[in-house]
Amino acid sequence: MKQPSIEYDIAVVGAGVVGAACAFRLAQGGRSVALLDRDEPGRACSFGNAGHLGTDHIFPLPSLSALMATPGYLLSKDAPLKIPARYALQIAPWLARFVWASRPSAFQRGTEALKSLLGRSMDDFLNLARDADIVDLCRTDGHLMLVERAGSIREVKKLIADSTAHGVPVTWLEPDAAYELIGRRSPDIVGAAHFTGTGHVKSPFGIVQAFANAAVAAGADLQRSEIVSIERTSRGYTLKSHQGDIRAKSVLITAGVWSKSIVASLGFNVPLDTERGYHLMAEGGETSFRIPVSSFERKVIITPMVQGVRITGAIEFGGTKLPEDTNRYQILERTLDHLAPEVDRTRMSQWMGFRPSLPDLLPVIGCAPGEPNLLFAFGHQHLGLTLSGVTAEIVRCLAYNEATPIDLAPFRIERF
Repeated sequence: MKQPSIEYDIAVVGAGVVGAACAFRLAQGGRSVALLDRDEPGRACSFGNAGHLGTDHIFPLPSLSALMATPGYLLSKDAPLKIPARYALQIAPWLARFVWASRPSAFQRGTEALKSLLGRSMDDFLNLARDADIVDLCRTDGHLMLVERAGSIREVKKLIADSTAHGVPVTWLEPDAAYELIGRRSPDIVGAAHFTGTGHVKSPFGIVQAFANAAVAAGADLQRSEIVSIERTSRGYTLKSHQGDIRAKSVLITAGVWSKSIVASLGFNVPLDTERGYHLMAEGGETSFRIPVSSFERKVIITPMVQGVRITGAIEFGGTKLPEDTNRYQILERTLDHLAPEVDRTRMSQWMGFRPSLPDLLPVIGCAPGEPNLLFAFGHQHLGLTLSGVTAEIVRCLAYNEATPIDLAPFRIERF
């Protein structure tokens, strides 16, 4: 029987910020690339993120301190973490793995793994932004983390010391110095941590759209296609979708939370679950903040953007099917009123999206065991935007049989 012709060198499944960035880098090298998504690029998780380039996030969430704080969070309806009772049984295996990943030895390995990615993430992201001609949407002037309670000072200063020991540039500011960066003498704070090596983008959706458009300009084929499974063939892969089959010599799976079912069709069982993130956007709003401002106690971040002012926060493990929790929006609005009362909230938009997260909070990046033409880049949790550039560079190296810039062992899919 005659084999079907190969249509693409590589098919990229998922056009969020990571997928669009990878497709751009791959197309730049001259490969024929299909960029596939069920929606337009950037409309899923990448649409609603905080815009934060979080190079400071070197410590994985699974830790003994996180385990100690969790019971208190779960007992308060206004806490930044929520697990709905009707999702508790389904998330239990994931949580068990999270607890195991919180061991001190695992935490140390996770920190070193994240450092290897984050250490070059800003340079790789800015290089990608320059190639896509969108540097004007990027800022690299850091962010401020406010501390509102005297009882938090010791913990924050320990975080500063630990971060500094790992090469993260951050200093403690007394209230007067923090107020200078805020632009006004409110809210009441006892100090702040000033992170100077981070950055933000002024339009997360605009960034993804620009990466996707740059990929198309470099020769990629952008298609609206919902991939439901992938089959191996003698000459590559057949991607099954409701819109018809697509054939490629290689495949890159970067489909966010939907990666779980796609890789399952290829025989991989990954414990990927969903952190439901919430934001409010004050359309056209303005703030005195010159840089993003977060709150240590409230676990939110406020970012000035071209569309207005965005406040992002709260983690909810609830899968993709449960309805959104409107109380999350009320918490965010109260917090915005407290931290940035000058923001005009006449036109407020709401968003809830699905962050793909694995129990050790490390992404899957690399090739399938013994299968160099099957590539993965998913599970970036809160760091998809931050890690998009370095992930794209790693994928480019894998696709072109070049040495990768970091050791990929901590991110391999077979670790589960």
